[in-house]
Amino acid sequence: MTLPPLLLLADSAPLFWRVEGRPFLDYVRVLTGAELRVPQVKAAYLGASNGGQPEFYDLFVAAMEGIGLTRCRSIPAAPSGEDLAWLQEADVILLAGGDPRVGWDAFQAHGVDALLRERHQAGAVLMGVSAGAMHLGLGAWCDDLPVEGEPFPTLGLVPYLIGVHEPPEWPGLKLAVRRMGLPTRGLGIPRGGGVLLHADGSVEPCGSRWWTSRWTWRTGCTNPCCCLQPRRTGASLPRRRWTGGRSSSGLPFKERRWR
Repeated sequence: MTLPPLLLLADSAPLFWRVEGRPFLDYVRVLTGAELRVPQVKAAYLGASNGGQPEFYDLFVAAMEGIGLTRCRSIPAAPSGEDLAWLQEADVILLAGGDPRVGWDAFQAHGVDALLRERHQAGAVLMGVSAGAMHLGLGAWCDDLPVEGEPFPTLGLVPYLIGVHEPPEWPGLKLAVRRMGLPTRGLGIPRGGGVLLHADGSVEPCGSRWWTSRWTWRTGCTNPCCCLQPRRTGASLPRRRWTGGRSSSGLPFKERRWR
């Protein structure tokens, strides 16, 4: 079984993107076979990182309803047995933004981290927004710059450290990568951006605003980071997918045009 792609978003805006008149998230409906499923697809929202603020869960429900998924449940930071049972059967799971440490501590305290790994291997569609995107990666940190003991390890389903909505030079992400050392790589997602991480390891920028990625390293550099770049106004450029491989510097890297 080919695992579905992981969706990493800097914020919740892409949940409501439309592509050629259809919801961007329509791929979720297709992957889960929602139209033919009996019982209906289950969706779970993990809001531990933001303290379970209801307005963010409402955004999730609205996004799911936009693709015809109506069986949604908010899983609290301290889940009940019923909450965990729902999560264990969830076909779609969103990890919300907020404080990465608060969310991760809650996941570990109640065994949610292990359940998320199990659901991913079982073929559930996982999405992470902001801190949730960091949780899907190799590690996370809480402030603009990692402090002592950070980045702390997270799910590791994505083979990158994930930075979200940082300043253009990505100081936090670069410092986090440097602290973890090679061969760690970083992936930066600006505000309003998103990427799909496919099972073959390729990274696909999402949405018409983003057309390519920038990998930066120099001889002896210890913080190779890839960051989405805004598409130039009026430019007509091919979509690209970034896959594994080896660059001239020996670091994993290859560019493949979208087919």
